[in-house]
Amino acid sequence: MSSIRTVLPALWLVSLIWRFSGPGTLQAQEPSPYEIFDVLILAEYEHPGVEVRVEGVVKPGQYPRYLELDVSPDTRIALLTKPGPQGKPVSEQIEAREEDGRTYLPVDVSEARFLLRYYFNPFDRESVKRTFTYVLNTNEVLPEFHIIIQKPVAAQNFKHSLAEVEEQVGEFDLTYYQQHIHGLQPGAGFSVAVEYDNPTQALTLTELQARMERKQAEGGAGQRAAGDGRPLSLMTVFLAVALLAICIFIAFRLWGGEKAAALGMAPWKARSAIQPGEDSAESPKERKFCNGCGVPRRPGARFCSSCGKEF
Repeated sequence: MSSIRTVLPALWLVSLIWRFSGPGTLQAQEPSPYEIFDVLILAEYEHPGVEVRVEGVVKPGQYPRYLELDVSPDTRIALLTKPGPQGKPVSEQIEAREEDGRTYLPVDVSEARFLLRYYFNPFDRESVKRTFTYVLNTNEVLPEFHIIIQKPVAAQNFKHSLAEVEEQVGEFDLTYYQQHIHGLQPGAGFSVAVEYDNPTQALTLTELQARMERKQAEGGAGQRAAGDGRPLSLMTVFLAVALLAICIFIAFRLWGGEKAAALGMAPWKARSAIQPGEDSAESPKERKFCNGCGVPRRPGARFCSSCGKEF
């Protein structure tokens, strides 16, 4: 009888812990194989739809990995950029798959660092109203990470569902909204709703180019390059901004703040830290993507609409 009295409280304690903690809480103790997994959402930046950029860093010894990332059913283009031979970044296109009512990207993560970009278009071009919902859902345990939304330049009445938001203003007065997420379990899903009006139908990159042209025409201060007096080109400005972001990021690393730098510079690092390399299998006339930044090439264009690099 005394042994039963001793065992029963122990069993009751175990059942109580299981009841109030639950399988989800126990799973939360599982460490993530990723050091960084940040997401940047760009609506109507250089394309009529939405671009999502996922930048990840895998912990040493935890790769290769197989990542399934849920995406919108109308996802059309997905590019994976990672270090190639001799450290030169290369890009490869990934085809979305449909299975059991879900659409996902099958991503083979064979290197420590990678940048995944994909595009979908949920907008009705006949309407000024823009609404979409982004859902982050994977088969992997994610660490602490950031969800970042860039506000389109032409957006009016901009609203989002992020909580405890940190607002940042980047290059060219672009506004970013960032939320810190304390990890995510496989299949749990994290949703972000965005709503705004775009009465002019303008893309952010197009508006930025128009701004720079107006400033050059007005002859404002800082519009002429030192020495020869010629106006600064859009490509020159983009290269200067990218170089500045890389220099700051490297400085943070040298001072031992790699994690802090990676999170703090996320909106700008996602655009500049990993750049696609050239694809030797295609000639310049046949190349479908920019070898400077990896964005899709517009038909007949001589220069990239994102970074200004000549095709």
